[in-house]
Amino acid sequence: MHAADLTDAGGNAHDGSNLDTAGFRMDLDFQRQGTLMLQGAIGQYAIAENQTVPTLAAPYTTTAQNTDHITTSDLVAKWDLTSPDGAHTTAQAYYDLISYPYTDEGSTALSYDLSAEHRFADSHGQSVTIGAGYRYMLNGTFDGPTAIVVPESRRDTVYNAFAQDEISFAKTQRLLFGLRLEHNNYTGFEVEPNIRYAFMPDDKQTLWASVGRNVRTPSQVEENGYSLNSVSAPGSGQELPVATATLGNAALKPEELIANEIGYRKKLSDRISFDVSGYYNIYDDLIVQLPGAPFVSDAFGEPITVDPSYYVNAEHGQTYGGQLSGKICLSKDLRADLAFTTIHHTPFGDGLHLSVPHYDASTHLAWDPMQRLQLDGTLHWYDATFSQHVPAYIKCDLHIGWDLTSRLSLGLGGYDLFEPRHIEFGESSAIPRSFIADLKFRF
Repeated sequence: MHAADLTDAGGNAHDGSNLDTAGFRMDLDFQRQGTLMLQGAIGQYAIAENQTVPTLAAPYTTTAQNTDHITTSDLVAKWDLTSPDGAHTTAQAYYDLISYPYTDEGSTALSYDLSAEHRFADSHGQSVTIGAGYRYMLNGTFDGPTAIVVPESRRDTVYNAFAQDEISFAKTQRLLFGLRLEHNNYTGFEVEPNIRYAFMPDDKQTLWASVGRNVRTPSQVEENGYSLNSVSAPGSGQELPVATATLGNAALKPEELIANEIGYRKKLSDRISFDVSGYYNIYDDLIVQLPGAPFVSDAFGEPITVDPSYYVNAEHGQTYGGQLSGKICLSKDLRADLAFTTIHHTPFGDGLHLSVPHYDASTHLAWDPMQRLQLDGTLHWYDATFSQHVPAYIKCDLHIGWDLTSRLSLGLGGYDLFEPRHIEFGESSAIPRSFIADLKFRF
């Protein structure tokens, strides 16, 4: 259960939530026939929220304090088999359902997925893996007074196949080639290759680099959605209410990413190691909203003048940055992890900005003062996120774990201990200091 957060002014944000779940997991070992894992769960979420909804009549907006009841269920089965020669085969099937009603609209998503993967026994310094998958998705929407999706439901299928070959040279170099082919209902065939190289001059150093292509296909709302964002009263010379709206575009292409990475890992001693890495990502055909010509519509019952924005592939740019991290074993009972991360981007058009801090740093300490007692502490600093008007802040989290028996453990934790509350996203509710107690039983 999560109590309601506070607004920046200190009021109740009416966004409390409650989660009830039940699940199971079974691990079966059939010896030479492999292992089988079965796992399933059902859940119901109750999420309270303040939702502002536009209306077609005066006062043209209303705010509802309502509770959304979300239901979920999932089931997965995974079979693994390792042959005497080292070959490995995995097959997996899963089912997933989520129903999410909103005040102004709603949706259900049903998925069935089958996948299989086979890694051949290593031969002559090569390790070859192949695989394939199939996914069937049924997405349905519930129209609201100012939001519709046409068609309301759609059935989508995704087929994929992949292959990769990892080649070792003289025990100091590895080269991996990979290729994934996918077909989906939105954009047809997509090709996603990747190459990774690693150089290991000794057992204490690794230098690696990689390049690959990835895509994101448009969503159902981006292709078929029609929603009103706001409605205003008729103005001078205007007889109808004027509504700003976002409309889908069935001609969208996938967003494309070319990811380039490089890194170096060094083990200075048995107790100290560090990693440094950098990346340069190239984005193309990013989906943004651009304005269109106004028109008159009665799609929501009453005629209104619509001032539209359409989803289009009209943006590109680059992001770049890196991370420096280290691990230190101060003693056999005390360990520390340190990290510093930075992310930047070249100018994007249309006022697009990354909604993340440019810099952040963290340290994590793990201490086992006694055989059955564990103490964990994390200190995390985030730089200001100027595009979201969020100032820099520090998070401090502490957790104590106590193994009462070999199967029963007790945990106590405190989060965001430095401040009573703070903002992490622009104009959002403030996240308050919180505490948690947990009791775990393993059988």
